[in-house]
Amino acid sequence: MRQLIILIGISGSGKSTIAKEQEKVKQNTKRISSDELRLQLYGTLSEGNQHNARVFEIMNKTVFKELEEKDAIVYYDATNLSRKRRAHLYQEAKRRFTDVKVICQVVFCNPELAKLRQTYRIGDEAVPNDVIERQFMNLQVPRVSVDCDDIVLSGECWFDKGEVIAHRVRLTLRALVYYATDAFKPLLKLNYAPHESKWHTESIDVHILAVNNTAVQRYEAKDTSSFLAAAFHDLGKGYVKNRGINFGTSHYLTHEAVGAQILLNAIHCFGDLLELDKEECLEAVERVYQHMIAHQIRNGNWSEKTIKKWQVKHDISDELLINLLKFAEIDALCSIPVKEEGPA
Repeated sequence: MRQLIILIGISGSGKSTIAKEQEKVKQNTKRISSDELRLQLYGTLSEGNQHNARVFEIMNKTVFKELEEKDAIVYYDATNLSRKRRAHLYQEAKRRFTDVKVICQVVFCNPELAKLRQTYRIGDEAVPNDVIERQFMNLQVPRVSVDCDDIVLSGECWFDKGEVIAHRVRLTLRALVYYATDAFKPLLKLNYAPHESKWHTESIDVHILAVNNTAVQRYEAKDTSSFLAAAFHDLGKGYVKNRGINFGTSHYLTHEAVGAQILLNAIHCFGDLLELDKEECLEAVERVYQHMIAHQIRNGNWSEKTIKKWQVKHDISDELLINLLKFAEIDALCSIPVKEEGPA
């Protein structure tokens, strides 16, 4: 069977290292790298970055050419942060080859470690810190049947499985900070901060705790998937606050993408302890990733036609939509907006 493995990860996460190692040990394995194509076509990475459309047009043609071999294994080596772009690649691969299996392999990396690794790179091979931060904020988690047939998790573990086994308490922010590795604790601790938003007078950590506690009251004890969504849904807020696109604003754009990424990493680290199968774990990740859309729908901002189009695009079942709307109700209930002063 043909395999197309789409690597997903920020610059410096180790994607190319993984692909190169597999290329050495597995027969019929090829690695197609966007960076190497940039150098081949334009001489430098900085110049190649000015021609990304052309680079990826050639990259895709090369990948599909390699997949013509019956037992080919092809690694698509780029950051591949966008679900929409991965979905296009997935659909085209399926159109061309009925027997191809498309795998999204996420390569986790703490953005601070990725920044450190750039100091060992020469010239324009080094990616600026602000670009690393934006990549981490914009990494969109994969979804089976949307951009792949299966998901493989690799790279760093941001949580210590041994600590989880030893304590096994409810996954509050405090517990997750405790479980986190020393290198990842600072990122989670950024959530101990005020919202500074008209939608929330409570701090980020207080809001997360309130949602956790309300979820315990509203959901059945066995509904682990809902508890995971409650625990992780806003864990990205501390990181995205006043950073990148949110700089100088009170917005938290892409916090749901970071929260979903952190939950996916937790599954990578201690998923076998959650007493959920892989599909249930991935549904919890999708609930975190889509929870802000649920607010838009709950508030009546989307038409029925737009909702159906979104459901098809992201493979959102009616059951998942109902669960998202239930969670949005809890999320909203635990928010304390700024009171608008009436006329004097």
